[in-house]
Amino acid sequence: MPTLCPHSVGHVGRMYIDMKTAGGLTIQMKKYSRYLAAGAASALLLSIVPVVRAAGTGTEPSAAVSSVSYDRRSYQDYLMEYADQERPDVEIELEGIAYTSFSGEAPQEMELAGRKALSMSETCDVTWTFDVPSPGLYKLEVSYYPLPGKGIAIERGILINGVLPYTECSAVNFDRIWTDIEEDGKETDANGNDLRPVQVEAPDWQTVMIKGMSATVSQELEFYFEQGQNTLTLQGVREPLAIARLRLYNPPAVQSYQAYIEQYAGQSTNVTPIVIQGEDATRKSSTVLYAQNDRSSPLNVPYHAYQIKLNTIGGENWRFPAQWIEWDFYVPETGMYKLAFRCRNDFNEGTTSHRALYIDGELPFAELGAVPFSYKMDWQSVVPGEEEPYLIYLEEETHT
Repeated sequence: MPTLCPHSVGHVGRMYIDMKTAGGLTIQMKKYSRYLAAGAASALLLSIVPVVRAAGTGTEPSAAVSSVSYDRRSYQDYLMEYADQERPDVEIELEGIAYTSFSGEAPQEMELAGRKALSMSETCDVTWTFDVPSPGLYKLEVSYYPLPGKGIAIERGILINGVLPYTECSAVNFDRIWTDIEEDGKETDANGNDLRPVQVEAPDWQTVMIKGMSATVSQELEFYFEQGQNTLTLQGVREPLAIARLRLYNPPAVQSYQAYIEQYAGQSTNVTPIVIQGEDATRKSSTVLYAQNDRSSPLNVPYHAYQIKLNTIGGENWRFPAQWIEWDFYVPETGMYKLAFRCRNDFNEGTTSHRALYIDGELPFAELGAVPFSYKMDWQSVVPGEEEPYLIYLEEETHT
């Protein structure tokens, strides 16, 4: 799933996919604590004319989780403590239903959308026990399905061997998926003003790497495990969810743009531009990411001098770590495409907003992990790569 994630506020009007592009786009907004000293990223408003997006057998209740030990150190302090540790090339997979103990409301095994899973209420803590062959730092990937609840974000605490390793693990977010319902195009009122479409949840399986959710820590989190038997607990905080699988591993480094482009030498760049309107998002992580009206420029499409026309998305609501917006788009011909965004970042004076851009759920190369959108009061065109625009390979098909 392509995602656009922000640090602060911003608007997107449209994205352009240059050199004939069609497909899907996801921009993920990220916050980077190491950049905050120089200035926090701001929100982004897109007026998109796209440019280019173990083992375990026991199931008895346990009292162990109810007496949790809380370590009040920060994630930065935690990493400093384990700075000399290895990051082993080892994968440890834990099936959701192979848990060893629980506390609170009992979890339920179920089959959901073709996968076996473990259903957990917000008052349920579940523990998995497993062996670690090589000590070191590992990242945690979770395959989950959001279950019906109050319609708000899902949160879980993460405990390692019964201890909260650092404060950022106290409430990790698991997004729901939202989409707009539009029948026969946009609805208008008697005066010709666009009506904001109804948003409904569109639940589906998601596989995500656990990330920080604070203003200072939004990167993928790491956890230290000793060699031998260890436990991992998901602690109920808010809303129900189902778990199919957990995986501890260290993913390979994302390739550089230079390595990426060398794979597509000789591919055509003679392609027709593709335009994606920002307000026509297919999916988003929150109901606050809705289409908005902007009359500041007649170049925003659609535009009207006095009627309300939904022609942008984002703004002040799109400023929190890990929020994402996703667009589906069709590419009519295979080739290499440039990306361009019509956008405005006018929230925090002098600060730059960063977004991660995923195509079909993958980060094509490392440079797209933090695309900068500089502060400017007026609408601007942002081309990733600037003087030497990045080229993205897209095949003839629908993308995200």
